[in-house]
Amino acid sequence: MASQMKTTRSVAVIGGGITGLAAAHHIRELDDSCNVVVYESSDSLGGILQTTSIDGYLIERSADMFTTRDASAIDLCQRLGFQEQLIGTNKQHRRPLIVRDGQLYPMPTGWSMLVPGSISSVLKSPLLGFGGRIRVLFERFVKSRESTEDESLADFARRRFGEQGYQRIIQPLIGGIYTADPEKLSMKATLEVYRELERKHGSLWRSRKRRQPRDVSSDKSSGARYDMFLTPEEGMQSLVKCIADSLPEGSIRLNSPVQSLESIAGNRWKVFSDDSETEHDGVIVALGASAAADIIRTVDSEMSELLGSIPLAGAAILAIGIDRSQIKHPLDAFGIIVPQVEDRPLIAISLSSVKFPGRAPDGKVLLRVFVGGATQPHVLEWDDEMIKQRAWKQVSELLEVTGEPELMELFRWDGKMPQYHLGHVELVDQIQKLSDSHPALELAGNAYRGVGIPACVESGETAARRIINSL
Repeated sequence: MASQMKTTRSVAVIGGGITGLAAAHHIRELDDSCNVVVYESSDSLGGILQTTSIDGYLIERSADMFTTRDASAIDLCQRLGFQEQLIGTNKQHRRPLIVRDGQLYPMPTGWSMLVPGSISSVLKSPLLGFGGRIRVLFERFVKSRESTEDESLADFARRRFGEQGYQRIIQPLIGGIYTADPEKLSMKATLEVYRELERKHGSLWRSRKRRQPRDVSSDKSSGARYDMFLTPEEGMQSLVKCIADSLPEGSIRLNSPVQSLESIAGNRWKVFSDDSETEHDGVIVALGASAAADIIRTVDSEMSELLGSIPLAGAAILAIGIDRSQIKHPLDAFGIIVPQVEDRPLIAISLSSVKFPGRAPDGKVLLRVFVGGATQPHVLEWDDEMIKQRAWKQVSELLEVTGEPELMELFRWDGKMPQYHLGHVELVDQIQKLSDSHPALELAGNAYRGVGIPACVESGETAARRIINSL
């Protein structure tokens, strides 16, 4: 009898991005008798994780790697038997370059996120003036903040490292990761670990000396911990396909946008999509905050309003393929990041074919240029041709390029990046409390407690566990 009851259980997962797919896969891991239906509004899975292959160039339309520091993504790959298809970054040139007055300079050696590197590398850095270098070194003598109230990245960085350290190193490095305005970006929601290091050690400089070797780069790299990043050899879409293929036949419904939900008798849910009305024992809404707000409105207007209040930003990525002989720059870095104070219509340039093998044909280079974000929303108001022209002009100047590229492909992601502004943690706590009042209803995705692929996987799997436990 118990076995028969189990086979009747059904969960709807709304959204076929990496979060929804991870949720659906984990539900089947936890209970292989549970029927899972993934509703996806478009004609393909993966959300913004899309890979394009053009003339020998392998182009990621959004994220091109994930960290193993947060184990959720790599654990999922291992359970899928996908780990053998993952590759690491190239071992050379593991550093970013930063623009200053139109010139490219390396980040101080060993600098990792908000933890400085060696004293000598800071003292020698042309990114900072003499006063800026001294102020960064002086961070070890800055008293810890007594208040536990939330603080913006800009305020935290200025307080600890001074204006130059913030503007020339921290803002371009961190702001670009979140496509965010550092004046509004919540430390509590995004970089709480560094507030904890400050409280524990009194200084981020001192924390570097006292942490385990795994936590601080001991090689000559700088910026992100590039040795802790992986990517599928055949692109992110191959991971998406692997997860989808692990689900039972008939689990995925493409071109099936969901309009609304309705709670019905027996703590069950009715899902209204374009082509059907179906009943399920549980629902996971794995959509962006704005889309989730629309679907939730008929269930809980207050929760819908809170979801709709999460700010969103957009960005565009221009993929450029070009012959190596046209570029004078040595391309001795994984990327170039651009401080806001440079006043350029540019966030960053990723040297994709330097970072990973197999991204460009022999003798060619693949670049990905990022524009827009929360600090330059006006750029996304330009038409495609203007974005291409302006971005190409920046690339040509910074990398000393002659001639024209053989490939230019633009990908727009308008309103896809949730902004973790001050108060975000408390806002998400409110949303979670309201969600908890509705049996067998879960929210998952990058709008809540973390961006990036591992955070999305963890969010989806957490929702799956909660759903299974509630049924």
